[in-house]
Amino acid sequence: VSVIFLNVDSRVVTIAGECHMKNEATTRPTIFYRLMAVSFIAVSFVAFLTGFTKGDLAVRWHEPWVKIHAVTFIAWQFLFLWQTMLIAADRRALHRTFGIALATLAIVMIGIAIQAGLWGFAKNGHPFGALSVLYAAIPHVDMILFTAFVCLALAFRKKSDTHKRLMVLASIALLDAVTGRLPALWRIGPWAHFVVQDAFVVAGITYDWMNFPLVHPAYVWGGL
Repeated sequence: VSVIFLNVDSRVVTIAGECHMKNEATTRPTIFYRLMAVSFIAVSFVAFLTGFTKGDLAVRWHEPWVKIHAVTFIAWQFLFLWQTMLIAADRRALHRTFGIALATLAIVMIGIAIQAGLWGFAKNGHPFGALSVLYAAIPHVDMILFTAFVCLALAFRKKSDTHKRLMVLASIALLDAVTGRLPALWRIGPWAHFVVQDAFVVAGITYDWMNFPLVHPAYVWGGL
């Protein structure tokens, strides 16, 4: 897998080989990925709290579907944090074991999203066709991206530099479900919550650039 090399002096983007990321694999893990995981949890906590106090979550909390969605979402974020801590502690064997649990949870979350999409499709009563399928899929774009990133992360699990960035992108994709509930964000505009997700992608790119200086293609293609 090639990476994008950023010449800091001329800001010219050129293609560099896989060997540049080998230095990352041999260095001690930094706190960056743990901070990203904690930030995901913090953003979600504020969004959920806002949803309960000023939104409709308190009313809808009695619905089993809402509870299942919230529990799986929170479980993913804490397991992701735990995985970053295991890598930082060089507990790679245990990291792989918990990786199976995380992959299983991802399958459950994808299944929940599919069922929610089918339920929404049936509830709206649109006649079957390309347009109706599109209407059903648009609210679940975040889960479509999540599925793609998780599948790619599993495929590249032996390439740690690619694997961990894809897992970060998968976690960022999930934030679409909560960032819209962040306080005061709706005042900026209907699409303002995407700024939060983009900020996390920019943080990953900035980290790569400042430390290697490299921007991994996972961020280049996945961040689009």
